[in-house]
Amino acid sequence: MLTSMAATKTGAKTMSQMEVGIRPPFSLNIGGAITLAGIEPSTTCSASVNISCLFPNSSNFAVSGFDANSCAGTAAATKPAIGVYDNQSQLNIIGAIPGNRQNNYTGAAGIPSVEDVYTAIGGASATPAAMNAYVQNLASYATASYSGNVTSLPATTMSSVTYINGNLTLSGNPSGSGVLIVTGNMTFQGNFTWNGVVLVIGQGSITHSGGGNGTFNGAVYVAQTNDAAGNPLPALGTPTYLWNGGGTNQINYDHCKADALLQKYNGNPSDSPLQILSTRMLQF
Repeated sequence: MLTSMAATKTGAKTMSQMEVGIRPPFSLNIGGAITLAGIEPSTTCSASVNISCLFPNSSNFAVSGFDANSCAGTAAATKPAIGVYDNQSQLNIIGAIPGNRQNNYTGAAGIPSVEDVYTAIGGASATPAAMNAYVQNLASYATASYSGNVTSLPATTMSSVTYINGNLTLSGNPSGSGVLIVTGNMTFQGNFTWNGVVLVIGQGSITHSGGGNGTFNGAVYVAQTNDAAGNPLPALGTPTYLWNGGGTNQINYDHCKADALLQKYNGNPSDSPLQILSTRMLQF
Protein backbone atom coordinates (compact mmCIF):
# COMPACT_ATOMS: atom_id res chain seq x y z
CA MET A 1 0.00 0.00 0.00
CA LEU A 2 1.33 3.46 -0.96
CA THR A 3 0.47 6.52 1.15
CA SER A 4 1.02 10.26 0.54
CA MET A 5 0.05 13.36 2.52
CA ALA A 6 -0.81 16.95 1.42
CA ALA A 7 -2.26 20.15 2.87
CA THR A 8 -5.23 22.00 1.31
CA LYS A 9 -5.63 25.82 1.08
CA THR A 10 -7.88 25.76 4.13
CA GLY A 11 -5.21 24.06 6.16
CA ALA A 12 -6.91 20.68 6.25
CA LYS A 13 -4.64 17.80 5.69
CA THR A 14 -5.47 14.98 3.33
CA MET A 15 -3.94 11.59 2.94
CA SER A 16 -4.31 9.41 -0.11
CA GLN A 17 -3.91 5.68 0.03
CA MET A 18 -3.41 3.48 -2.99
CA GLU A 19 -3.54 -0.28 -2.88
CA VAL A 20 -1.45 -1.92 -5.56
CA GLY A 21 -0.85 -5.53 -6.50
CA ILE A 22 0.97 -7.70 -8.98
CA ARG A 23 -0.90 -8.34 -12.24
CA PRO A 24 -0.34 -12.02 -13.12
CA PRO A 25 0.94 -12.40 -16.68
CA PHE A 26 -1.22 -14.26 -19.16
CA SER A 27 0.09 -17.78 -19.64
CA LEU A 28 -0.97 -19.68 -22.72
CA ASN A 29 -2.44 -23.07 -21.85
CA ILE A 30 -2.64 -25.98 -24.27
CA GLY A 31 -6.24 -27.17 -24.66
CA GLY A 32 -5.71 -30.22 -26.85
CA ALA A 33 -3.48 -31.79 -29.45
CA ILE A 34 -5.03 -29.04 -31.58
CA THR A 35 -6.34 -25.96 -29.76
CA LEU A 36 -8.70 -23.69 -31.68
CA ALA A 37 -9.04 -20.53 -29.61
CA GLY A 38 -12.02 -18.74 -31.12
CA ILE A 39 -15.60 -19.29 -32.14
CA GLU A 40 -15.99 -21.80 -34.94
CA PRO A 41 -19.09 -21.20 -37.06
CA SER A 42 -20.95 -23.96 -38.82
CA THR A 43 -20.03 -24.05 -42.49
CA THR A 44 -19.68 -26.31 -45.46
CA CYS A 45 -16.44 -26.86 -47.34
CA SER A 46 -15.76 -23.93 -49.65
CA ALA A 47 -13.04 -21.52 -50.66
CA SER A 48 -13.41 -19.87 -47.26
CA VAL A 49 -13.28 -23.16 -45.38
CA ASN A 50 -12.24 -23.47 -41.79
CA ILE A 51 -11.95 -26.30 -39.28
CA SER A 52 -15.31 -27.75 -40.31
CA CYS A 53 -13.53 -29.16 -43.36
CA LEU A 54 -10.71 -30.64 -41.31
CA PHE A 55 -9.55 -33.92 -42.89
CA PRO A 56 -12.95 -34.99 -44.22
CA ASN A 57 -11.64 -37.37 -46.87
CA SER A 58 -8.63 -39.10 -45.34
CA SER A 59 -8.51 -42.32 -43.37
CA ASN A 60 -4.78 -41.81 -42.83
CA PHE A 61 -4.99 -38.80 -40.54
CA ALA A 62 -4.99 -39.20 -36.77
CA VAL A 63 -5.07 -36.74 -33.90
CA SER A 64 -4.36 -38.02 -30.39
CA GLY A 65 -4.80 -36.23 -27.08
CA PHE A 66 -3.14 -39.05 -25.13
CA ASP A 67 0.16 -37.84 -23.68
CA ALA A 68 3.10 -39.40 -25.54
CA ASN A 69 5.26 -38.40 -22.53
CA SER A 70 8.52 -38.58 -24.49
CA CYS A 71 10.53 -37.35 -21.49
CA ALA A 72 9.37 -40.36 -19.41
CA GLY A 73 8.16 -38.13 -16.57
CA THR A 74 4.74 -38.02 -14.97
CA ALA A 75 2.23 -38.19 -17.78
CA ALA A 76 -0.16 -35.28 -18.12
CA ALA A 77 -3.90 -35.75 -18.04
CA THR A 78 -5.35 -36.81 -21.36
CA LYS A 79 -6.45 -33.88 -23.49
CA PRO A 80 -8.98 -33.84 -26.31
CA ALA A 81 -7.75 -34.33 -29.84
CA ILE A 82 -9.35 -30.96 -30.66
CA GLY A 83 -9.93 -28.35 -27.98
CA VAL A 84 -12.50 -25.74 -28.98
CA TYR A 85 -13.81 -22.41 -27.69
CA ASP A 86 -17.43 -23.12 -26.80
CA ASN A 87 -20.20 -25.70 -26.88
CA GLN A 88 -21.52 -24.57 -30.26
CA SER A 89 -18.07 -24.89 -31.83
CA GLN A 90 -17.88 -28.39 -30.38
CA LEU A 91 -21.18 -29.34 -31.97
CA ASN A 92 -20.21 -27.77 -35.30
CA ILE A 93 -16.94 -29.64 -35.55
CA ILE A 94 -18.29 -32.99 -34.41
CA GLY A 95 -21.10 -32.62 -36.93
CA ALA A 96 -18.63 -31.92 -39.72
CA ILE A 97 -16.47 -35.02 -39.13
CA PRO A 98 -17.73 -37.96 -41.23
CA GLY A 99 -18.88 -40.92 -39.18
CA ASN A 100 -16.27 -43.23 -40.66
CA ARG A 101 -13.48 -40.81 -39.61
CA GLN A 102 -14.52 -40.11 -36.04
CA ASN A 103 -12.30 -42.86 -34.62
CA ASN A 104 -9.30 -40.90 -35.94
CA TYR A 105 -9.78 -38.32 -33.15
CA THR A 106 -8.89 -39.91 -29.82
CA GLY A 107 -8.36 -38.59 -26.31
CA ALA A 108 -10.61 -37.06 -23.66
CA ALA A 109 -14.33 -36.50 -24.19
CA GLY A 110 -15.10 -39.69 -26.11
CA ILE A 111 -15.10 -40.34 -29.85
CA PRO A 112 -14.55 -38.13 -31.71
CA SER A 113 -12.47 -36.37 -29.11
CA VAL A 114 -13.63 -32.75 -29.41
CA GLU A 115 -14.08 -30.79 -26.18
CA ASP A 116 -14.97 -27.27 -25.02
CA VAL A 117 -11.74 -26.01 -23.35
CA TYR A 118 -12.71 -22.36 -22.92
CA THR A 119 -11.98 -22.35 -19.18
CA ALA A 120 -8.81 -24.44 -19.50
CA ILE A 121 -7.18 -22.03 -21.95
CA GLY A 122 -7.89 -18.98 -19.83
CA GLY A 123 -11.53 -18.08 -20.38
CA ALA A 124 -12.17 -14.34 -20.55
CA SER A 125 -8.47 -13.60 -19.95
CA ALA A 126 -7.55 -15.15 -23.32
CA THR A 127 -8.05 -11.91 -25.25
CA PRO A 128 -6.31 -10.81 -28.47
CA ALA A 129 -4.31 -8.23 -26.51
CA ALA A 130 -3.18 -10.80 -23.93
CA MET A 131 -2.23 -13.37 -26.58
CA ASN A 132 -0.36 -10.81 -28.68
CA ALA A 133 1.56 -9.69 -25.60
CA TYR A 134 2.37 -13.32 -24.80
CA VAL A 135 3.68 -13.84 -28.33
CA GLN A 136 5.85 -10.74 -28.08
CA ASN A 137 7.30 -12.01 -24.82
CA LEU A 138 8.09 -15.35 -26.44
CA ALA A 139 9.65 -13.52 -29.39
CA SER A 140 12.17 -11.94 -27.01
CA TYR A 141 13.61 -15.44 -26.46
CA ALA A 142 13.82 -16.21 -30.18
CA THR A 143 16.98 -17.82 -31.48
CA ALA A 144 15.82 -16.99 -35.02
CA SER A 145 13.46 -14.17 -36.09
CA TYR A 146 12.06 -13.40 -39.54
CA SER A 147 9.63 -10.94 -41.10
CA GLY A 148 7.65 -11.14 -44.31
CA ASN A 149 7.19 -14.30 -46.36
CA VAL A 150 9.43 -17.10 -45.11
CA THR A 151 10.03 -20.30 -47.12
CA SER A 152 12.62 -22.16 -45.04
CA LEU A 153 13.51 -22.79 -41.42
CA PRO A 154 16.93 -22.87 -39.72
CA ALA A 155 18.28 -25.87 -37.87
CA THR A 156 16.54 -25.97 -34.50
CA THR A 157 16.74 -27.72 -31.15
CA MET A 158 14.08 -28.39 -28.55
CA SER A 159 15.23 -25.28 -26.65
CA SER A 160 14.85 -23.04 -29.72
CA VAL A 161 12.20 -20.39 -30.27
CA THR A 162 11.63 -19.55 -33.94
CA TYR A 163 9.61 -16.38 -34.50
CA ILE A 164 8.08 -15.53 -37.87
CA ASN A 165 6.34 -12.17 -38.02
CA GLY A 166 4.62 -12.94 -41.30
CA ASN A 167 3.74 -15.95 -43.43
CA LEU A 168 5.46 -19.31 -43.43
CA THR A 169 5.27 -21.51 -46.56
CA LEU A 170 7.08 -24.85 -46.56
CA SER A 171 7.37 -27.75 -48.97
CA GLY A 172 9.53 -30.82 -49.36
CA ASN A 173 10.84 -32.47 -46.19
CA PRO A 174 11.39 -29.70 -43.62
CA SER A 175 11.57 -30.51 -39.94
CA GLY A 176 12.29 -28.72 -36.70
CA SER A 177 11.96 -28.65 -32.93
CA GLY A 178 11.10 -26.25 -30.14
CA VAL A 179 8.61 -23.38 -30.21
CA LEU A 180 7.48 -22.20 -33.64
CA ILE A 181 5.52 -18.92 -33.75
CA VAL A 182 3.81 -17.73 -36.93
CA THR A 183 1.83 -14.47 -36.84
CA GLY A 184 0.63 -14.75 -40.45
CA ASN A 185 -0.58 -17.73 -42.44
CA MET A 186 1.20 -21.08 -42.18
CA THR A 187 1.10 -23.22 -45.34
CA PHE A 188 2.91 -26.51 -45.75
CA GLN A 189 2.98 -29.60 -47.90
CA GLY A 190 5.11 -32.71 -48.11
CA ASN A 191 6.72 -34.47 -45.16
CA PHE A 192 6.72 -31.63 -42.65
CA THR A 193 7.63 -32.75 -39.12
CA TRP A 194 7.74 -30.64 -35.98
CA ASN A 195 8.71 -31.78 -32.50
CA GLY A 196 7.48 -29.12 -30.12
CA VAL A 197 4.67 -26.60 -30.04
CA VAL A 198 3.40 -24.64 -33.04
CA LEU A 199 1.66 -21.35 -32.22
CA VAL A 200 -0.15 -19.76 -35.14
CA ILE A 201 -1.36 -16.63 -33.36
CA GLY A 202 -2.15 -13.49 -35.29
CA GLN A 203 -3.90 -14.31 -38.54
CA GLY A 204 -4.62 -17.74 -37.04
CA SER A 205 -4.56 -19.73 -40.27
CA ILE A 206 -2.98 -23.09 -41.19
CA THR A 207 -3.26 -24.75 -44.59
CA HIS A 208 -1.87 -28.19 -45.36
CA SER A 209 -2.10 -28.98 -49.04
CA GLY A 210 -1.05 -32.01 -51.06
CA GLY A 211 0.12 -35.41 -49.91
CA GLY A 212 3.06 -36.29 -47.73
CA ASN A 213 3.54 -37.67 -44.26
CA GLY A 214 3.36 -34.72 -41.90
CA THR A 215 3.70 -35.18 -38.17
CA PHE A 216 3.39 -32.82 -35.20
CA ASN A 217 4.64 -34.21 -31.89
CA GLY A 218 3.70 -31.80 -29.11
CA ALA A 219 0.73 -29.54 -29.83
CA VAL A 220 -0.70 -27.04 -32.31
CA TYR A 221 -2.41 -23.85 -31.13
CA VAL A 222 -4.35 -21.59 -33.51
CA ALA A 223 -5.89 -18.21 -32.66
CA GLN A 224 -6.93 -15.24 -34.79
CA THR A 225 -6.01 -12.15 -32.77
CA ASN A 226 -5.47 -9.67 -35.64
CA ASP A 227 -7.37 -8.59 -38.73
CA ALA A 228 -5.95 -8.87 -42.26
CA ALA A 229 -4.13 -5.53 -41.83
CA GLY A 230 -2.46 -6.72 -38.63
CA ASN A 231 -4.59 -4.66 -36.25
CA PRO A 232 -5.69 -6.32 -33.00
CA LEU A 233 -9.27 -7.57 -32.98
CA PRO A 234 -11.61 -6.60 -30.14
CA ALA A 235 -12.31 -10.30 -29.56
CA LEU A 236 -10.87 -13.55 -30.83
CA GLY A 237 -11.78 -14.27 -34.44
CA THR A 238 -12.26 -17.61 -36.17
CA PRO A 239 -9.20 -19.92 -36.29
CA THR A 240 -8.64 -21.70 -39.60
CA TYR A 241 -7.12 -25.15 -40.11
CA LEU A 242 -7.56 -26.44 -43.64
CA TRP A 243 -6.24 -29.81 -44.71
CA ASN A 244 -6.68 -31.23 -48.18
CA GLY A 245 -4.97 -34.03 -50.03
CA GLY A 246 -3.83 -37.53 -49.22
CA GLY A 247 -0.90 -38.83 -47.28
CA THR A 248 -0.46 -40.09 -43.75
CA ASN A 249 -0.51 -37.33 -41.15
CA GLN A 250 -0.54 -37.26 -37.36
CA ILE A 251 -0.79 -34.77 -34.54
CA ASN A 252 0.24 -36.34 -31.24
CA TYR A 253 -0.03 -34.50 -27.93
CA ASP A 254 3.17 -34.63 -25.85
CA HIS A 255 3.33 -32.55 -22.69
CA CYS A 256 7.14 -32.70 -22.71
CA LYS A 257 7.21 -30.94 -26.07
CA ALA A 258 4.27 -28.62 -25.41
CA ASP A 259 3.21 -27.54 -21.89
CA ALA A 260 6.59 -28.22 -20.26
CA LEU A 261 8.38 -26.39 -23.06
CA LEU A 262 6.18 -23.30 -22.76
CA GLN A 263 6.63 -23.19 -18.98
CA LYS A 264 10.25 -22.23 -19.55
CA TYR A 265 9.08 -18.93 -21.02
CA ASN A 266 6.05 -18.07 -18.90
CA GLY A 267 6.41 -14.69 -17.21
CA ASN A 268 7.59 -14.27 -13.64
CA PRO A 269 4.92 -12.45 -11.59
CA SER A 270 7.66 -10.55 -9.74
CA ASP A 271 8.60 -8.91 -13.04
CA SER A 272 5.05 -7.82 -13.80
CA PRO A 273 3.84 -4.21 -13.48
CA LEU A 274 1.98 -3.10 -10.40
CA GLN A 275 -1.77 -2.78 -10.84
CA ILE A 276 -3.90 -0.24 -8.92
CA LEU A 277 -6.48 -2.18 -6.97
CA SER A 278 -8.14 0.73 -5.09
CA THR A 279 -7.64 4.34 -3.99
CA ARG A 280 -9.15 6.57 -1.30
CA MET A 281 -8.72 10.08 0.13
CA LEU A 282 -8.79 10.70 3.87
CA GLN A 283 -9.04 14.08 5.66
CA PHE A 284 -7.79 14.66 9.17
